[in-house]
Amino acid sequence: MQTKGKVRRIYLPDTLAEELAPFLADLNPEDVLCRNRFGKRITANGVGKMLHRFAARYGIPPEHVHPHAFRHFYACEFLKQNPNVALLADTLGHSDINTTMIYLRQTEEQQRAEITRTVNW
Repeated sequence: MQTKGKVRRIYLPDTLAEELAPFLADLNPEDVLCRNRFGKRITANGVGKMLHRFAARYGIPPEHVHPHAFRHFYACEFLKQNPNVALLADTLGHSDINTTMIYLRQTEEQQRAEITRTVNW
């Protein structure tokens, strides 16, 4: 996939790749997996609008529902499972690891909970 002038690789766990294989077997490289209502390739903006409709339907504040929120969620969950920041930077397509460090920041509530969990004085 190419975004912002960069080619990004999307790695799938083997179990997901096996499950998707029957659906992807007949696709050509030019085929589009996700289409908009006009049959064209869906854009990030289109995904954002779709997410905002779902947010409104389910009473979720729209400022919390956007494509980048899923990217951020992925990064945070990745770091919970694997502390390899260099690997995360590679999978996110960051050329500068300092960009990835943004995902290491925690909210005040998260910081308080982590200190309570790990510091036993």
